[in-house]
Amino acid sequence: MINYTDLNQVIENYGYDPFERIEEFILREIIPKYDCLISVHRSNIDECGFPTVDFYIRYNVKLSFKEWEKLDESVIEDIENFCKKNGIDDALDECTIFVTVSGDTIG
Repeated sequence: MINYTDLNQVIENYGYDPFERIEEFILREIIPKYDCLISVHRSNIDECGFPTVDFYIRYNVKLSFKEWEKLDESVIEDIENFCKKNGIDDALDECTIFVTVSGDTIG
């Protein structure tokens, strides 16, 4: 059986919403740092309706797999470093980060 995180418990443990801080960091620091990144979307429910936190960071250029892989690793490393520096690295364990192509770029 899958153990789904009680997101309210995570927020209560920190005394604030650490996922909001991660989202703000992505908006203020990550998206401007990489020319190809255009947006972030936070979802609090997975495709089955269970509580989770997913961040979808979108880019709008065609990338080879190697280019995407490098971008993905770099973005996630920046977010991990931010979380460690701010003492919210445990919250990072409770969310998923996707660096994904914008639908407008496909085709």
